Amino acid sequence: MFANICLHHTIVRHPTRLVRHGTAWSQRDGCCERYRLNNFLSPAAVAELFYRNVMNPLLDFSALPRFSTITPGHIKPAVEQLTADARATVETIATASDLPTWGNFVTPLDDVTERLSRAWGIVGHLNAVVNSPALRDAYNGMLPTVTAFWTELSQDERLFAKYKQIRASSDIYALNGAQNKALDNELRDFLLGGAELAIDKKARFKAIQEELSSLMSTFNDNVLDATNAFAHFVENEDEL
Repeated sequence: MFANICLHHTIVRHPTRLVRHGTAWSQRDGCCERYRLNNFLSPAAVAELFYRNVMNPLLDFSALPRFSTITPGHIKPAVEQLTADARATVETIATASDLPTWGNFVTPLDDVTERLSRAWGIVGHLNAVVNSPALRDAYNGMLPTVTAFWTELSQDERLFAKYKQIRASSDIYALNGAQNKALDNELRDFLLGGAELAIDKKARFKAIQEELSSLMSTFNDNVLDATNAFAHFVENEDEL
């Protein structure tokens, strides 16, 4: 039997174990999500769940970004979690036997990739405005992972084929103007992303994309360092 447990308060009050409490649902202060847990979780598993879902602000999409609470240590686990979630969703919808529609294909793909885009956008913004050695290392450390994900996504022939199915189906007449434009943009981006390239050409395209992203990051770092290092000293008051 499963139990509905308030993860936050259980961890805070009982940090060493998480056990089943019948079918009771403990909800205090309305601050936690519901987790369905089976009988027992180890302290390590509890800590991991707590860290991912409560402690890591990059995984909190309930409101505006919590910039002041984000640290370099949050970046790697958040990006790894979000890319893993995105890959799982991609695999699910790409292998589904149902005819693709806006609801069962486009929406879940948009939802899961938007979370990654939002989190990575926050990281990129922080790296630009409050750059530090630790933040820079964390950003550059995960840049290949993010770049590889987006490149592979744009080259996924299964997804490309399903988008084309939607475009060719009668369901297209039920879409509004914004949805049709989004669909056209996706089809364009698959073409520009190399979805129809031969396998060896796809590999070369991916390598170029990864090298380009690395060079762009290095260039931005150099510009920032040069800007921060620049100083102009004026000794003559008349020059002011």
